[in-house]
Amino acid sequence: MISKSVEKPSDILWNFTKFLISRDGGTIKRYAPVVEPKDFEQDIEAIL
Repeated sequence: MISKSVEKPSDILWNFTKFLISRDGGTIKRYAPVVEPKDFEQDIEAIL
């Protein structure tokens, strides 16, 4: 679950939700607004 304040997992809490996007434009992973970019650095490196 992304946040307790959303009704379903696909809801976006607010505009600071982050998405990891593939080169072809597909969504690989979604991160809550409170997650810092440094916390998913390994995910970014894995797709490069």
